[in-house]
Amino acid sequence: MSHIELGKLKYYKRNPLEEKAFKLVSKIYSEEEGPVFVSLFTGRKPVLFSPGELLNIWEQSRIMVDHGGAYAEVGVFRGASAKAISEIKGNTPLHLFDTFEGLPDQVSNRDGRFKKEMFTASEKEVRDRLSKYPAVKIYPGLFPNTADAIKDLRFSFVHLDVDLYSVTKKALEFFYPRMLSGGRILSHDYGQCKGVWTAFDEFMADKPEKLQPMEATQVLMIKK
Repeated sequence: MSHIELGKLKYYKRNPLEEKAFKLVSKIYSEEEGPVFVSLFTGRKPVLFSPGELLNIWEQSRIMVDHGGAYAEVGVFRGASAKAISEIKGNTPLHLFDTFEGLPDQVSNRDGRFKKEMFTASEKEVRDRLSKYPAVKIYPGLFPNTADAIKDLRFSFVHLDVDLYSVTKKALEFFYPRMLSGGRILSHDYGQCKGVWTAFDEFMADKPEKLQPMEATQVLMIKK
């Protein structure tokens, strides 16, 4: 993929760290994959990830493809990150959870600027966007109330993008004991949302794993 193609993403160059992401995309992805990555940023609706953040999601998904276990995402919104995961996961099952009605009525004083019903999205649009990919299941509703179907599964990769303290904490409580050894939980907004970093720091305080802050706002946990 040429740097000319990456140059189309001028909006995302506001952060100097994204120059590194552009270079990594050029090196890592083939001529076939590269245009797909860029297309995630050139659709008619904006993507709420920087290239560096989406690259991290793609890379962590790629690393775990042959690890066994299922993939999951809580906080799908319009499906940009789910599409990135789906492009690289092959036939690995991907379980997607979102209210599609915006943020739930669980906003606390830990959550700052967020309000109920922010980030409303269309379930139909997400289903249409992901319809060509195998083994993708979508569960509308409030997590973990909708997680009964996956309670007996083990996971190798989980992506969280839920913004709020309560949902982040509940997602960690659900997925942590179900992660395979070496499995990865990647979360958006750890570097900018008080509710998210508070939930992670509280939950991981007595766990053996160390959190790994990544570029931009993300954090990674690798299960021992």
